[in-house]
Amino acid sequence: MPPDEVLDAIRAGDAAGVALYRSLNVVSPTRLRALALAVQRAALQGGQPTAIVAIDQEGGQLQGIGPPATQFAGNMALAATGSVDLARRVAEAMGQELAAMGCNVSWAPDLDLGTLPTSPAVGARSFGDDPVRVAEMGAAMVEGLQSAGVAAAAKHFPGSGETLADPHHGLPVVALERATLEARELQPFRAAVAAGARLVMVSHAAYPGLEPDGSGQRPALRSPAILRDLLRDEMGFRGVVVTDALDMAAIDQSDVAGAAIAAIESGVDLLLAGPAQADRPDELSRLLSALHASPAAEAAAGRVAALRRWLGQRTMPALEVVGCAEHAALARELARRSVTEIRDEAGLLPLRPSGSARLLVLAPTPTDLTPADTSSLVPLRLIDAVRRRHARTETFSIPIDPSPAEVEAALAAVLATDLVILCTIDAFRHPGQLRLARAIAALDRQAILVALRMPTDVDVLSDLPTAMACYSIHDPSTEAMAAAIFGELQPVGRVPLAEVGRRSYVPSRPASDPALEEWS
Repeated sequence: MPPDEVLDAIRAGDAAGVALYRSLNVVSPTRLRALALAVQRAALQGGQPTAIVAIDQEGGQLQGIGPPATQFAGNMALAATGSVDLARRVAEAMGQELAAMGCNVSWAPDLDLGTLPTSPAVGARSFGDDPVRVAEMGAAMVEGLQSAGVAAAAKHFPGSGETLADPHHGLPVVALERATLEARELQPFRAAVAAGARLVMVSHAAYPGLEPDGSGQRPALRSPAILRDLLRDEMGFRGVVVTDALDMAAIDQSDVAGAAIAAIESGVDLLLAGPAQADRPDELSRLLSALHASPAAEAAAGRVAALRRWLGQRTMPALEVVGCAEHAALARELARRSVTEIRDEAGLLPLRPSGSARLLVLAPTPTDLTPADTSSLVPLRLIDAVRRRHARTETFSIPIDPSPAEVEAALAAVLATDLVILCTIDAFRHPGQLRLARAIAALDRQAILVALRMPTDVDVLSDLPTAMACYSIHDPSTEAMAAAIFGELQPVGRVPLAEVGRRSYVPSRPASDPALEEWS
């Protein structure tokens, strides 16, 4: 149950609701629904409108609620299908499940462009690098979520795809000219506003190109030029502007209250406290006192109250919708339509091994690559899916960034097999994975490269002539990948990044490395 001080704040109208986090609040659908109902009872007792109960349920690598809620692949997988209708249906299903568990706001969809595939904060959370595609997919997800009575929060305005730093660790600066931002980054947000998005979440980044003087390190949440002139006046957004979590290092953690008040006075309506704020009651008290004294808070409170009245128009669906057979089938459809064959210059696909052939599935252990990641909670079951199709299949697990000794042990396992299914998780940012993959390419062994997350890996590892992508480590995606490898389905997905996998395969052996020569 929520702490008494939280319920008291909701009764008194000092808090608009709660933000939930998987590591702190989510135990089961039943418990989550009970928590949400307790929050709503407190709002009712205080004569307040419906309280906000919000959570990150993007799909893919960021799932605020795990099984038995349906685990859908994320935005890049949706974009790989090319189906706007599927994006809408998936969002509606996610919304129905959230509503059944009492969550009425989803911090989704992520509308950041994938124009910088190496961005640590975005990656496969993006629908890709085409602003038109991202706009269409994002608007469809807004419509799908809100058709289920769950308010969508388009993020991270005005676009975080070009961030070179993760805002959890510092303030990124998006050094793009205004004309570029207008032509690219802002398109999806215009579409989300037109689709009726109830919230827009502000990026924890600075945008000098959108500032009047074209300079400065002012974060977007403290910029009237971005929040009022651009989002409100020019784009016509009339909903709620919410910050990203205030416990990120992009915000000066020595004065969160001061930053929050400056955000309200610049055009923010709703402040999102992060998990760290739960341990800072004095700071929250100081923030509350300052809000009561802020002239800008009244208009912000009015917009938040309008959102809460909209949330109160729906009732909770039955819990039986969570993880139902219909949604499981939809997750499988998404997975099967997104699996992508990028190249097969070696002619290995579909795989038809003899009964005596020895197969190896070599994969990194899923890890949270950023704080906005729940991958570490997902068991990677590709080995099971492959073994059901070929009994003589072994597995070898490596850390996300294996040491030289761990690379050596993995290569020994490869030499004991006839074919390796080499899985990668953002190998382009992990030298150990790159070292291992390039060493395997130098061996006289057949290999199929499977990019489990960012398809960028297939170009970085151009030495491997057979390469596929599935964009997700969840069971429906790994099962679909195995089916595609063995020819049970025709992979029809397309990589939603313009430069990835478009060139012809040209082998480029790695530079001489004495540590690898013994394996060649």
